[in-house]
Amino acid sequence: RNYQVLGVEPRYTQRVKWGATTHDVTAGYRYLRERGDDNNYAVAVGTGAQGAATTFDNETDAHAIYVDDRIAYGAWRITPGVRFEKIDSQRTERAERSDKRAFDTSNDKALPSLNVAYLATPALTVFGNYGTSFGPVQNTQLNSQTAANPLKPELARTVELGARWKANGLTAEATIYRLRFDNQILQVPGSNPAVFRNIGATKHEGIETAVDYRF
Repeated sequence: RNYQVLGVEPRYTQRVKWGATTHDVTAGYRYLRERGDDNNYAVAVGTGAQGAATTFDNETDAHAIYVDDRIAYGAWRITPGVRFEKIDSQRTERAERSDKRAFDTSNDKALPSLNVAYLATPALTVFGNYGTSFGPVQNTQLNSQTAANPLKPELARTVELGARWKANGLTAEATIYRLRFDNQILQVPGSNPAVFRNIGATKHEGIETAVDYRF
């Protein structure tokens, strides 16, 4: 595989005092340009003979516009935000044939988020977060896209509740999370070449912990 990537992200933050609250309002734009190719061929172990190579050229242009407001009120930190993403991808077989394969997809989505933290003590922070994330169909998954299998991007919603401790060289964190996909993409077991499908809604729950001590 060969990839060339270019990214740019201008961002601006303005602090505003409003009564008993302090607002850090951030607005930004992110652009990502990817160009690449991936190449596949098979070699027979017994004879060492190499089969013909298959090459696909990939193009992706992704745009994101976002704004959020970190609000400080006493010991509370509340940050609502929203991000709008638009992602266009193309995948074209590099072949001297009239029936060479080509795939393209274009998707956009508004993704809201809300983060709330309470500074209980100088060492202890309690927090709760809600966020949405957007996973476009990946280049190699596009080969599975047909009229009977119109792949759609993944959309995930995450809810977290946790606490963080930091004092005297000790940092510890524990978070309970629930992650729900509306349209998760998975490979069909045993398929060769790989076939991907949207399997629908899935739910993931768990606990994450971390402890670090600086001697």
